[in-house]
Amino acid sequence: MSHRKNLPLAVLLTLLSFFSMSSLSALVKLIDGRVNSFQILYLQNLFCLILIFFFCLVKQKKASFFKTDYIGLILLRSVTALTAYFFVFISLKYLSLVDVTLLSITGPFFIPFLLLLFLQEPIDHRLWWGISLGFAGVVFILNPGSTIFQWHAFLPLISGLSMAAIFISLKRLHHYQEPMIRILFYLFLVGTLFTLPFGIYYWQNPSFTDGVYLVLIAISGFLSQTAITLGLRYGSPKALAPLCYSSVVFAMFFDWFIWNDIPSWTAFIGMLLVIVGGIIALLIENRSTRVSEDEFK
Repeated sequence: MSHRKNLPLAVLLTLLSFFSMSSLSALVKLIDGRVNSFQILYLQNLFCLILIFFFCLVKQKKASFFKTDYIGLILLRSVTALTAYFFVFISLKYLSLVDVTLLSITGPFFIPFLLLLFLQEPIDHRLWWGISLGFAGVVFILNPGSTIFQWHAFLPLISGLSMAAIFISLKRLHHYQEPMIRILFYLFLVGTLFTLPFGIYYWQNPSFTDGVYLVLIAISGFLSQTAITLGLRYGSPKALAPLCYSSVVFAMFFDWFIWNDIPSWTAFIGMLLVIVGGIIALLIENRSTRVSEDEFK
């Protein structure tokens, strides 16, 4: 039995997740060149692991809580999240924040095919109206030039594919009623163990300012992962995936606020298309899943 759908709550949580991810990316770009990406990933995961372990001790005092029958799905969710972060961090060295955001939110294009390939779930072709409209809005916002067509652009595309896998694995874990705290614990544990040797090798003592940025990065990462984990408990991955386009709007805001890059009139048209496309996809998915609360049944 799956959790009861609550689409408005799922939407709010998903938007919070993408806002936090955009904030994280902006902070990483601010300290680019002063702190190594591996060190950032290591400290982020270590901070989150300590925080979630504290919650585990408070809420679940039995060691058996850490036992799971779905370690494969949990590892998939953990490794794909780490992959998404890593390639976003690396690509921020070569591309603008908006460019990286655009290319890393291609997850909606992969999700229907992954669902069909691994879960034999048929594609509702009506969803493509909302997804396509949202992507058209992204193109308006970006107004792409020749600089985006380079090999560096493939790096955030890997993040997009990883995001699709995150959405699907999370939905399956919620279907099996895997506790959110346990999912997050293994997410940050795997991230910490994977990045530990690299974090030590590339370690540099950060300045006080960079230390503050690192703490904010860790908090943003924790909020992003927690919000998307909760959001996919209450909403369908196909319905919530188009909301990732909102991260382009957030990235535009940070580009304007931090780097004084004022959006053009085409960017504002793009924002409108993003919002309309997301609403269309949400309405279609909500209508198609109204009869059954268990979409995997």
